[in-house]
Amino acid sequence: MKVGLFICDCGKNISGVIDNGKLIEHFSQYPDVHVIGDQYLCAELGLNKIIEEIKENKIEQSN
Repeated sequence: MKVGLFICDCGKNISGVIDNGKLIEHFSQYPDVHVIGDQYLCAELGLNKIIEEIKENKIEQSN
């Protein structure tokens, strides 16, 4: 099963508190996990990016 992990910075609201780069680095080591980080995944363009990533990478579960 391929899992998608989508990490949003929400500008600096989240990334100002959590080191998203380390999360991405850590989870990228797992072969069945597709990780993507972006500043605004929570916005409309980000949602479109998530949908595109799910389709392109055949992701079966997302978190």
